[in-house]
Amino acid sequence: MLASAQEGIAARALAELGIDAEQLVQAAERVRAGGPPSDFAPDSALLAQSETVRVEKEAAIAARDFERAANRRDRERELLREACEAREVAEEHLCEQLVTDVRARLGLSKS
Repeated sequence: MLASAQEGIAARALAELGIDAEQLVQAAERVRAGGPPSDFAPDSALLAQSETVRVEKEAAIAARDFERAANRRDRERELLREACEAREVAEEHLCEQLVTDVRARLGLSKS
């Protein structure tokens, strides 16, 4: 991992950017160990709604109400799509912010 390099170009680049390599390593270890949820995790409310709809879909299948099951399937897909899209927007925003911050630290123009 880049942050584990104590010497060389990687270590100098991290230092130049003002990134504490040890904190970066600790953060990565927390994530690997199941630390606090990521900002990119899907919206828990949307996931909860999706789970409720999934249960309704399964009940409709068991009752052989296939029209309702299809309706619930479509709603479940819609909720999961919304959750994924929201995560993608958050990721994109963070990437843009990181690039802006790195450029500013390096004294580069926005071009």
